[in-house]
Amino acid sequence: MLPKLPAFPSSPQNLRKLALWGLIFTILTIFFYLLPPSIDFAGFYRAAHVPLKPYSLPDFAVHNPPWFLIPLFPLTILPETIGRTLNNLLNVLAVVLLVRHLKGNALAMCAALCSPSLLATSIVSNIEWMPILGALIPGAWGVPWLVIKPQVTFLLIPLYWRRAQWKLTYFLPLALFVVASFIIWGLWPLELRSLPDDFQRWNVSLWPWSLPIGLFALWKAWKSTNPADELRWGLTASILIAPYFAWGSLTASIAAWATKYPRLIATLLIVFWTLLLIGFVVFR
Repeated sequence: MLPKLPAFPSSPQNLRKLALWGLIFTILTIFFYLLPPSIDFAGFYRAAHVPLKPYSLPDFAVHNPPWFLIPLFPLTILPETIGRTLNNLLNVLAVVLLVRHLKGNALAMCAALCSPSLLATSIVSNIEWMPILGALIPGAWGVPWLVIKPQVTFLLIPLYWRRAQWKLTYFLPLALFVVASFIIWGLWPLELRSLPDDFQRWNVSLWPWSLPIGLFALWKAWKSTNPADELRWGLTASILIAPYFAWGSLTASIAAWATKYPRLIATLLIVFWTLLLIGFVVFR
């Protein structure tokens, strides 16, 4: 089930929490607004303005199923800077919901929000929030969103199908989306282009060397009786088995594991940011 949002605060402690979250989102809003134009959202923005021909952009290759544009339409009727800011806030909100869903503590939340992968996602303003929400939407209606970025969540599909007792009706929403997409966008899979050569500079996948570890993670997910561990291992397996993913695609996995090992993940992130700062000072 989707994590419940906190009830309206009635105590001073809850009011302080609400004020803190308000301050955090205000700071993030200003930060996201001041970021330079992003590569990914700029492409999504232009694709949304030719909604029936999203794969026709000569200098931007869309590799997502076309229904990913539907939740982007409200953002793309706004000025691009504002739409990009809201898209980044949705990425943050999705991470917050994931951490709450997995019952992470305050340290886990801090680690998830301070991960370099979330920063990388914010710089390019990708749509990590869509597959994350797909992982949190209960039942079959999450499947159409799990396939939007398969390198993040695709292997959650067989795990969740097992929860649905292998009923074929589990794929009914996805089938409806696919049929509707063929009616609206035609045979869009034929319009998908191969990844341009310059995309490989963004690829941080260790495939095929990561494949054995990915299969181990999938086995761990399959054997898990705890839904939280099943989700963590499923996210990890999806990433490790994928032949292509960029830094931002690690956002969900890092957030998920931060809820289980908050001190370890926080320590690793502190070491990472410290080394990065030292490297910046020494080699600038």
